[in-house]
Amino acid sequence: MAEKRKCRQYSTEHLKLRFIPSPSNVQLPFCFLCEKTFSNEAMKPSRLKDYLVRIHSDKADKPVSFFQSLKAKFEGCSTVEKLFGKSSLNADKGLICSYEVSLLIAKCGKPHTIGETLILPAVKQIVATMLGLSASTFTQSIPLSNDTVSKRIDEMAAEVEEMLIDTLKSTKFVMQIDESTISENEALLLAYVRFINRNEEIGEELLFAQTLATDTKGSSIFKKVEEFFNEKNIPLTNVMACATDGAASMVGRYRGFQAHLKSVLYEENDKEFERLLLHTEVRWLSKEKCLRRFHKLFDTVVEFLESINPSLSSSLKLQHLAVAYLADVFDKLNEVNVKLQGNKINFIKAKGVICSFISKLDILASNMSRQKLYQFPSLGNERQLQAEDLNIFFCHLKQLKEDMETRFYDLRNLEVPTWVLNPVTADFVQLHPKLQEPLTDLKYDYESQSHFQSYGCEAF
Repeated sequence: MAEKRKCRQYSTEHLKLRFIPSPSNVQLPFCFLCEKTFSNEAMKPSRLKDYLVRIHSDKADKPVSFFQSLKAKFEGCSTVEKLFGKSSLNADKGLICSYEVSLLIAKCGKPHTIGETLILPAVKQIVATMLGLSASTFTQSIPLSNDTVSKRIDEMAAEVEEMLIDTLKSTKFVMQIDESTISENEALLLAYVRFINRNEEIGEELLFAQTLATDTKGSSIFKKVEEFFNEKNIPLTNVMACATDGAASMVGRYRGFQAHLKSVLYEENDKEFERLLLHTEVRWLSKEKCLRRFHKLFDTVVEFLESINPSLSSSLKLQHLAVAYLADVFDKLNEVNVKLQGNKINFIKAKGVICSFISKLDILASNMSRQKLYQFPSLGNERQLQAEDLNIFFCHLKQLKEDMETRFYDLRNLEVPTWVLNPVTADFVQLHPKLQEPLTDLKYDYESQSHFQSYGCEAF
């Protein structure tokens, strides 16, 4: 757990060392002799005294009254900010409001013109109605034109990207790559990263979204990722794991994206190491929604096909029960996918979700064999359901369970040490000697126990 940095506060005793609090930040020391601001670390009396002796040795022996008079003169000097005090303060607050409102506009995905055409007029009306004041003095200092909002959003995005890049240069992280096709057959490559941020918490951010100019082959995808990493000076060796979907361009053994990534990592590390490749079928969500919608409109679709392709319409009628069953099954799969998403998911939670779902399949199959269809609302509403149909669906659930057990074999057999879940009550006798002493110290660190109970094992 990272040690919290100590922030020193200004004391009147520092005036004896010829320093006053900085006009811009009272937590920073300011030398009014040379008008320089120093970091908070320089607030130590020994450092301030050393600076005075080295730089202003001719004034080191002056009495405190001499510096008090200099301080009074300095604080009494006219500045642009003092001459335009109120208007300058309003301008600063207006600039802050401009950035904050621009951020809200970006988060809501609204047109940039909404700031000037709706938000500012609304603010004027609210202030005039609720406070009985003229809002012109407030709104005039808040620039929210279309160009201004666009500029603010670009500035904030650039700063966020710069901070993210700086973090990834010195931090191990995992990456998720996905390729999708948008309008006009344009291929878009998305990259997300997950890492431990400066607050010692798990952070998840969009790294980039770029178009693929040529094709969506594994080599083209890897080339785009490699170009971005080289441009931003991010070492590829910082990538601990890479998650993709099951497309051949991503997971192909020889020419897929992950194959190219592995080969580069092997070359750069010059030693054998393992990488966990987590494959997620992200398209389950869209399949579930399509099946649910298709089932609701089943009769309409059959009627429509009757006039176009009677043979296809007749074949589709025979699959009515199968569509109802699959709609219910994909509802369950959708629930699993939702639980596996988000910033707070980890291997421990993922194992619990997958193991729970596999166990539920036994329950679903058992209820299916006894004709108890509470977990299958769409199938249960069908009147033409026969025992033969239930037997087919029962066998499918058994097969689905076997497939899930095979697919997630490594995750199901993942051993989660007790001390990871609860270091306070765990028994350390069987652990490696290297871990026994520090974990014992942690067990009796009551301040850390309180932190663990408040924030959980992830933040801890």
